[in-house]
Amino acid sequence: MEQLKSLLHKFGTALVRKKSFSTEVSTTDQLRRCLGLFDVTALSLGAMLGVGIYVTTGTVVHNTSGPSAIISYLLAGIASGLSAVCYAELCARIPATGSAYQFTYFTLGEIWGFLVGWNVAFEHAVGAASGGRALAGVIDEISNRTIRNYMEKHLPLPGGILASYPDFIGTAFMIICIGLVASGIKSSSKGNIALGSINIVVILFIIGTRCVKQNTRVIRTVLSPPRDGKYITFIHSFTFSIGAGLHYADIRNWTEVKGGFFPYGFSGVLSGTAVLIFSYVGYEVVASTTEESINPGRDVPLALAISLSIVTVLYVLTSISLTLMVPWYKISVTAPFTDAFQQMGLNWAVYIVFIGLVTCVFTGTIAIFIVVPRYMFAMARDGLLWPIFHKVNERTKV
Repeated sequence: MEQLKSLLHKFGTALVRKKSFSTEVSTTDQLRRCLGLFDVTALSLGAMLGVGIYVTTGTVVHNTSGPSAIISYLLAGIASGLSAVCYAELCARIPATGSAYQFTYFTLGEIWGFLVGWNVAFEHAVGAASGGRALAGVIDEISNRTIRNYMEKHLPLPGGILASYPDFIGTAFMIICIGLVASGIKSSSKGNIALGSINIVVILFIIGTRCVKQNTRVIRTVLSPPRDGKYITFIHSFTFSIGAGLHYADIRNWTEVKGGFFPYGFSGVLSGTAVLIFSYVGYEVVASTTEESINPGRDVPLALAISLSIVTVLYVLTSISLTLMVPWYKISVTAPFTDAFQQMGLNWAVYIVFIGLVTCVFTGTIAIFIVVPRYMFAMARDGLLWPIFHKVNERTKV
């Protein structure tokens, strides 16, 4: 009986034991330190500017907040910023890969770190699979469901818990992302920067370049208090307009639509914030690359601050552009921006949004495949997984 008590005591102690802040990371299998501030910031931006901006915005505006989703995005950005401050402090104090797993292990104990590690790994695995499925679905929609109809006719699956047909496009997409990540963190960073740059250009297009149109407009501008009660009128016979949100913006979509700016009240703003805060999830990739950052104590906190600030501004401006162009109750839940363009007669712009959607799915999935192996690597190094997950390729350092 005494032996059993002693065994249980040791087992219980092992479950709640914590790492010491003086614990040093082994240098025999160190990951390659090659990421600068720009690389880490770009990874964070690529992870956060995901599908949410192209889908979630429409859902929140139409069903939850209306035009006040702008405030919801701002509040969600502030809340995420507070969380990022915690990540920045812990990353500076614990410059080891593993992110939330490491932080939990150091502060709460081994069992909680183990559970958090597997929880995050499963969460990201599902996210990667849904990203591939979403990309395949978008391509299918662009092709007018040609792929779906062909596959269901020639290679049908029974359905139920399975899909109605095998998703070869999603599978190929996952293989491409895995190959890019396996080639090394620096190669992944370069690919992420290229794709993320395209995505940001598309987002800027949505905000400020919705059309390139020659037209004749009459612009009435008040330069000074009128003496005769009339405005000074300037007639521009030729206007070269670049700018969707700016060209089609109509303030009446905030003031004169049913419900006004707050159709769901302030409670709708808070409800929208609770949903939109998930649009900022992704900066965890920064905390997972601390062992690969050249100067993690400086670069990781700065990268978190810079990326969150940029993403918040882009989200707010995008929602402003959308809600000023189309009344909130006419905004599509599933494809807000493409539908808004079609309502304006800009069918060609749908393909530009499609490019942005494809690139953001790629960058988001690349970030996932960067995070998950590093979680498993950290747990294996601590003896919580098999040693095979602890091995690092000599050439790629992955």
